[in-house]
Amino acid sequence: MDTPDIRSLDALRREGWTRKDVRGAVEEGTLERIRVGRFVVPAERTYAEDHVLRTIAAWHARSDDHLVSHTSAAVFHGLPVRKPAVAEIHLTRWSTTNGKLTAGVRLHRAKVPDDQVVWLHGVRVTSLERTIADLARWEPFEWGVVAADAALRARAQRPLMAELADQGMRKKNIGRLRQVLAFADERAESAAESMSRVSIARAGLPAPELQFEVHYPDNGGWVATSDFGWPEHRVVGEMDGKQKYTDDPRRGRTAGDVIMDEKGRDALILDCDYTPAHWGWSLATNHKKLGNHLRAVFATRGFRV
Repeated sequence: MDTPDIRSLDALRREGWTRKDVRGAVEEGTLERIRVGRFVVPAERTYAEDHVLRTIAAWHARSDDHLVSHTSAAVFHGLPVRKPAVAEIHLTRWSTTNGKLTAGVRLHRAKVPDDQVVWLHGVRVTSLERTIADLARWEPFEWGVVAADAALRARAQRPLMAELADQGMRKKNIGRLRQVLAFADERAESAAESMSRVSIARAGLPAPELQFEVHYPDNGGWVATSDFGWPEHRVVGEMDGKQKYTDDPRRGRTAGDVIMDEKGRDALILDCDYTPAHWGWSLATNHKKLGNHLRAVFATRGFRV
């Protein structure tokens, strides 16, 4: 997204607006107040775009020694986060205050070296690696994995994240950060795949191969690349996003087209002596249900896991 055009009350007054003008514009809906003394032109925004907007306004309302961090920094870097987590804005600075929540802003206390700081949308933000080091200690394990997988796909440096974990060895929840880093894998191509990996492990199932390729047994030709594969069990797994089953007029495809393509693809996979398993987000986030679903598929191949 582009850097939002946030205007302060003082800036509006310099343009000739009176307080009455601003109040009237807010009431009419031609201006939107996003924070005390901060305004934007109303527009449709995603929850991530809205969080970036509110965070920039909160940052400008404070001294420039503050950093956007934790969940907020993850949003700035384009990492997937829990929607409820963006209810709070996270900032970090070196001060005597830690964990204080004021006007929707959670303030963390830490000294962050300059080499762990970047500028995004005109504000100071923790680097990609530092963001994971902070986020993974703050968020539940599964969401730490989701963010870490995405960060690695975005070329975050794993050794640097490990170094940050070692530097923070006495910090709260440092063990969770190390577990996240040990589990993280850039081959997971979406938040849903990352969440599925966690649920598969929690269900006690064998670890799958990621981006598993199915080939014709006779000539070795490529047939399909599945999200997950258990070659010893002759099972592959596919995480189906809901957008997969919606019409896409831009590509001239309907949901029915996608379903028919999937059935044809599954038939080819079956011809290669693999059984495909499909699931959606609701199973990906529920390790018991996903475990039962996959065990039933393994059972069709004569395996108990």
